[in-house]
Amino acid sequence: MPKLKSETELFNLIKSGKLPPAYFFYGSEGFRIKKAVEALRTEIEKTAVDISTAWVSYDLAETGFGQFISDIKTVSFFGGTRGVIAFNFKPPGQTAEGYCLRDDEQKELLDYLERPSPDVVLILKAGKVDSRLKFWKTLKSKTSEMSFETAQQNRKHIINERLNSSGLKFSPDARYWMEERFTGAFHHLDSEMEKLTTYMAERDRVSVGDLEQCMSAPKIDDIWKLTDAITAGNATRALEAVKSLKKQGEHPIRAIATIASQFRKMLICKSGLARKLPISQITSICGLRNDWITKKYIENARRFKSTISIKTIIYTLSKSDLKVRGSGFNEWMVFEEEILSIFSK
Repeated sequence: MPKLKSETELFNLIKSGKLPPAYFFYGSEGFRIKKAVEALRTEIEKTAVDISTAWVSYDLAETGFGQFISDIKTVSFFGGTRGVIAFNFKPPGQTAEGYCLRDDEQKELLDYLERPSPDVVLILKAGKVDSRLKFWKTLKSKTSEMSFETAQQNRKHIINERLNSSGLKFSPDARYWMEERFTGAFHHLDSEMEKLTTYMAERDRVSVGDLEQCMSAPKIDDIWKLTDAITAGNATRALEAVKSLKKQGEHPIRAIATIASQFRKMLICKSGLARKLPISQITSICGLRNDWITKKYIENARRFKSTISIKTIIYTLSKSDLKVRGSGFNEWMVFEEEILSIFSK
């Protein structure tokens, strides 16, 4: 079966009603997989003979394999197409959590995909997969598969498509603001766009001020203050900026993502300067819209002796994100401790 090249292709296929018998969705961006699954479920339930049996979900870590495989092999008593989704499974050798399929179970599933039931649309869902493993390779070849992993540069393209289709008109600075905020927090984009649409009401021209008033994202001034303080090696100013973000009701994980994005751009600028690239080319590589914005990043990048110093900060922020997510303690306290750890390196 063919690999689906884009979500546009996937959703067009779903809208056509001509659904392949088996899908395989995988990748770290679960919120996008969820949207695809919801679209499939809606389409299947449109023509269901009995809505109560039109959709069945199997968490294989809880139900095991036997009940699931028996279900998809059983002809529906009521007739019509029904959707079956299975998730939380893995082959031996995969480090992710989930039900570990035995060799005979892998074979039974792959054999089913050779001769799928005509009244079942099967959706297999996984997180990150190791494509070197034979099972995943074979599974991809027997299903309409799609990876939900998006490169940084492609995220900006998707964000701009979402803005263009919203019916709102964004000023250049507002569009840049959206790119900056949601490239590192992609999964919040749809919910925040809904809030923006409600906030704008009858108005259609969006300014940065509108975005800062209604969206759950840090204000640009506060992010620059924190970034500048870290760049200048001023721990006191950095903590003041952190407290300002906290007072706004910001979430530390969103703040970390935005700050990390700032330092990634500084790293690109530092490398570009070393290669004696023109500012216009550095602007393009960074994905920025104006040379004057690039000059701000260059100004901060020049404060570092080497790219290693910037990479160390990005690495620290990456670890900070994991600690804030999994600490179980006060998130802001952990965030402050992680920011302070940057100054001890």
